[in-house]
Amino acid sequence: MRDINRLSRIGFGCYRVSSRSPIHRAALVSALHHGCNLIDTASNYSGGESEELVGDVLSTAPEIDAFVVTKAGYVIDADMPFLDSPAGAEALTETVTLAGGTRHCIHPAFLKRQIGRSLQRLRRTTIDGFLLHNPEYYFDENGGPEAESAFYRRIGAAFATLEACCDAGVIRFYGVSSNALSAGSAAAPSISLPRLIETAAQTRRKGRFRLLEFPCNMLETEALEPAPGFRSVVDLAAAHGLKTLANRPLNAKLDGKAVRLAEGAVVDAIAPAKLDTAFIAVRQTIEERSGTAAYRAIMDNLSALQAGWSRIDQTDIAEAVFLGVFFPALDTLFDGDIPPAARQASMHLYVLATQQARASMQDATAVARSRFVQAGAIDAGDRRPLSVIACDTLLRRGVGHVLVGMRRPDYVEGLKGLF
Repeated sequence: MRDINRLSRIGFGCYRVSSRSPIHRAALVSALHHGCNLIDTASNYSGGESEELVGDVLSTAPEIDAFVVTKAGYVIDADMPFLDSPAGAEALTETVTLAGGTRHCIHPAFLKRQIGRSLQRLRRTTIDGFLLHNPEYYFDENGGPEAESAFYRRIGAAFATLEACCDAGVIRFYGVSSNALSAGSAAAPSISLPRLIETAAQTRRKGRFRLLEFPCNMLETEALEPAPGFRSVVDLAAAHGLKTLANRPLNAKLDGKAVRLAEGAVVDAIAPAKLDTAFIAVRQTIEERSGTAAYRAIMDNLSALQAGWSRIDQTDIAEAVFLGVFFPALDTLFDGDIPPAARQASMHLYVLATQQARASMQDATAVARSRFVQAGAIDAGDRRPLSVIACDTLLRRGVGHVLVGMRRPDYVEGLKGLF
């Protein structure tokens, strides 16, 4: 088993990674062969397909000794039959519903079930690191003393369950992944790291609460900055022997807008005439289904897409629009048998949307780099890719490990020097 003190500085982040993608598989294989031995995934990533990819790759390369971290907390559709069953009845009473209808649960019964499912998908008998995934969702809207008391009671119950799993050899270490950590005596909805450490210390064995994951990048540095009278999250974690894992190192916000801290190949914005032609082609290929409700719905979808084209300024938005809305609507229109011409025209429009998003993102990235230089955060003569600078900066400032979504082999090539 991989020694927790001998992990690569850059970890392979598996958010939005799927076992269905040969490109994702190739990227993971490349990272492992270049020396990356830390993999971070979660039971809900890609509906479980992220864990399946990790399991598939590692099972075919037994010579690779990787440290695999996974998480649980988010409830996906496949989990609902358990929560609706007698075995999950108590866990259901402690399940919270988030905005958009997503559910969240860290009840011991749910955690034990998720650990079992993760082991199956990962094809392992032991999970190296298991994290409570964004447990801050358990704070109620008021976040008062009662909310805090109930929250840390739930954390204590979860930690006790994970300790028992350590005793059974099912997991090796555990921890928390949160977007709301504080190194001080934080009030809800922030999670107090001192209270987490205290809660873990009350369990039967010490040294198993070892992992702390949080967002951190060159624009969002809260975890690196000490609050008045307190250490920073990173410094306090290190003082207590916790391994720090920074996620979202390349995805930040600048002037309220998402910005990617990585430069790719230069991409041109789509010419209006080319875009008009692409929309006409799609409309022509679906004309044969005119007169149906599904046809009217997809035509409305296309009109809204064309009118709001300039708002596709992130590749995530392009994916959400096409993979989450348009392609399912197209499938419905043709009863699951999309003609080649319609599929090709629609895919071309999706490619153009992705190109449009990348063109917008590269502009925001250039602005970010310029501001970093002006602020002295980057030397004007530093010609390394911004992605390398961004990750190296976090490592130099004390973060133990940086988790990067290296979903293509070229991402791996760009960062392998930091592994």
